[in-house]
Amino acid sequence: MKLNVLYRNVLGKINDICVVATMNNGQLITSCTYWGCEREKMGFYYVTPNAGAVRLICPRSQESTITEMRTATEVVMTRGLAPMLRETDDDVIPQGMEIMFEDNTSYPFALTLNLNQFQHLPSEDDIGRELVFTVWKQSGISPQMALKCPCYYRTASSLPYLKPRQ
Repeated sequence: MKLNVLYRNVLGKINDICVVATMNNGQLITSCTYWGCEREKMGFYYVTPNAGAVRLICPRSQESTITEMRTATEVVMTRGLAPMLRETDDDVIPQGMEIMFEDNTSYPFALTLNLNQFQHLPSEDDIGRELVFTVWKQSGISPQMALKCPCYYRTASSLPYLKPRQ
């Protein structure tokens, strides 16, 4: 079991704490406490990598996005500066992670997440390497895998990047 404590910082104030416990069977999620916590109720995605898989936990309010995600032949994750994640104009530009669901169209579905939405980040050794990407939703009291496809990690100077993998 892995535990992670999430803090959501809004205008310099910590206003909620969410402890996430994830039970794993290799790349599979057998149990997760993210569903039902405040961040999930607010519609935030959460990423919990394990055993070579990058696992996106989809909040219940965002389950309709899984239809778009399922059009992907692969997922490309890009880390870079993300001006759109600044909370005020005075803030330093934070790092973010773009998760692009590559479907070979001109406008693939993509998410840009704050790095605090990750249990831990891919390492430099993961750049260019094929990983597994899965999307999970809650089904009754159990997690259910809604998507599985290849995933690649890279970096860029800034986001949005939205370029196909080379």
